[in-house]
Amino acid sequence: MTREEPEPLGHQQRAMRAALWALAVAAVVAVLLWAYLRLRPLEPLGIGRELNALSLQPLTGDSAPVSLASLKNRVTLLNLWGPWCPPCRRELPHLAELSRHFASEKAFQLLAVAYPSEVSDDVESLRDDTAAVLSDLKVSIPTYRDDGKVSLSAVDGAIGFSGYPTTLLIDRKGVIRGIWVGDVSGIKIEVRQRIAEVLRE
Repeated sequence: MTREEPEPLGHQQRAMRAALWALAVAAVVAVLLWAYLRLRPLEPLGIGRELNALSLQPLTGDSAPVSLASLKNRVTLLNLWGPWCPPCRRELPHLAELSRHFASEKAFQLLAVAYPSEVSDDVESLRDDTAAVLSDLKVSIPTYRDDGKVSLSAVDGAIGFSGYPTTLLIDRKGVIRGIWVGDVSGIKIEVRQRIAEVLRE
């Protein structure tokens, strides 16, 4: 008994097999592209925009009032936080460390703006609470208040404010170059590298 040799593939069968392979490859490429687009980090809304207002008054420490003009020719790390907010308190020492790291860079400034809880709008209470948090954490940075939430409203208009803490990196031209919502203590190296990049420009 002899084994029959398989018949050679005809032209149509070869074309069909090639088409199936091409379809399979295209499907794999489509899945990989979908995964890349879905998983890659997207630039946050607000990158490239400018604040239309900034009005800060000294709260603790020896500092002067800050306006939009104060951002000109400075690289600014603007941090919106509250002494009542646990993630804000957790990240504060890391922000102070960033400020010390860039202390020799005259163009760099950290603006830490403290906000009261929703139930209080008293400046003296905010000052006392902020001073207590700074003392407990052994952090020495000037802080500011945002009377009438003028600056918060401008941040909301630029990036869509979603909660405390929120940190913005603003370049010498007043353009927002970085946005971090939430405690940055776990990504302080990323934040430091981004500040360094903007300072080099």
